[in-house]
Formats: sequence, structure tokens, C-alpha cells
Amino acid sequence: MAPPLHLLLLLLLLLSAPRPSTAQLPTATHLHFFLHEIFAVGDPGATSVSAAGGNDPSAFGFVGVYDDVLREGPEVDSAPIGRAQGFNAEASSLAGHVAFLTIFSLVFTSGELNGSSLAIAGRSVVEGAATSERSIVGGTGIFQSATGYVVSRPLTAPATRLLLEFDAYILHH
Repeated sequence: MAPPLHLLLLLLLLLSAPRPSTAQLPTATHLHFFLHEIFAVGDPGATSVSAAGGNDPSAFGFVGVYDDVLREGPEVDSAPIGRAQGFNAEASSLAGHVAFLTIFSLVFTSGELNGSSLAIAGRSVVEGAATSERSIVGGTGIFQSATGYVVSRPLTAPATRLLLEFDAYILHH
């Protein structure tokens, strides 16, 4: 006796269905680096400037634009690996509470990451030794379709230079 036609069709459908492969699973990458910023007014080597709201970055409504150097280490002569290019706006109107809305790209310019970038958006608190966590909302190159988050910690914040330590936790294809 022959099996019913609907069972044969079901078997054929199951055998021809696509199977999950490891190529479809995202890759997890962790990056550790340092952002070096110079924000001295009138300094021709400045990597951050005021675009609106005067020169006080803690004033509500301040908008700054930056093109900061990303380096392997905290030392100013550490190897550069890329740039952080974007802008921030002081978005907190509470007295004594400085918090920026930041939107920027981490653009990698050396090594295996050369030509790749990550798009970052989120809130950054800059008071004291606060840690800020922001979203990775996209990427290019090896980071196409990236998601994840970055954590930054201020290491120094003297009058004209800022040093931030970054950890990026990335899922990408």
C-alpha cells in the first residue's frame, strides 16, 4: 500500500526547508580603546569646538562638534586606530547636572578594522567619574548591521584635554 500523498508532500517539504547555518549567527566583538580630545578655545590643534551656545559645555543648549583621535592606549603617543566624529548637545536643564545627547561615528583607520565604522547614539553623563552607556545603532565594513553598546569612563578632564576609556560590545554579521 502506498503512503498517502499528503504525507509524501510533507516529507518533501521538510527535506527541502532551509537549515540554519553558523554563517547566519552574529559575531561578537569586544574593543578596548581610548578617546583623546582637545577642546581649547582658539587652539589650532583642537579636536572639539563649540557650534552653538557659547564656550561653556555645561550650559543647557550648548552644541559641540568633534573629530577626536582614538588610540590604543591612554598615552598621547599611543598608536592611533581611528577617529570619533560627531556632535553633542547639553540636554539637561537641571542645575548642576550635565548630560549630553551624543551622536557620533567611530571611524577605524588602521589594522583589520580599517575602513569600518560604528554609529553610536545616546546619553553621556560627564560629572565626576560617571560611566556612560550608549547604543550601537549600526555600522559599516566588517561591522555591517552592528548592534550593541559602548561604555565610556572619563580618566582625566583637565581644562583643555579629555581622556575617555571605551569598551565596545558589538554583535555583527
